[in-house]
Amino acid sequence: MIILLGSESGQKIKILREALENLIGSEFEIVPIKVDSGITGQPLDFETTVQGSENRARGAARIYGRDFDFSFGMEAGLELKNGVYDLVCSVAVIRSNGSLEFGRGGNVPLPKEVSDRVVSGAYVSDIIREYRDRPELDVKEKTAVEDFINRRRVFISAINDAWKNFSTDF
Repeated sequence: MIILLGSESGQKIKILREALENLIGSEFEIVPIKVDSGITGQPLDFETTVQGSENRARGAARIYGRDFDFSFGMEAGLELKNGVYDLVCSVAVIRSNGSLEFGRGGNVPLPKEVSDRVVSGAYVSDIIREYRDRPELDVKEKTAVEDFINRRRVFISAINDAWKNFSTDF
């Protein structure tokens, strides 16, 4: 089975592999393909995040140009909820017949201080790494920050959400 991924990110490849092994076993090959998301580097709403995931899945299929089974696009973004930004993830999956499904993962709230800096125009990946190194953070806060940085849990949730929407023969 040929699985395309609209990214060359080692982190995304590892996350997709883990999720798919749990869903369909190990009989697949992931083909990472460098694709521009076509959106801003820090999407601040879920609709833009969804568009980025679709652009990645479609772009990978177009660039690959051969037969494949599924093409995945994975995009992380932010969404404002109750005055604080949450991490959200969208996964778009295109089947070889052209059918498209989306999955959503998240919502992991940013610490208020980090969210406030994003509102002021700062880039979240820079801020969250600074924040992670604070000695006063408790275990729960450190776990939340690590979840945000590696996005593993929210991407796996989004992959599972998209996958369940397919009527599969596996």
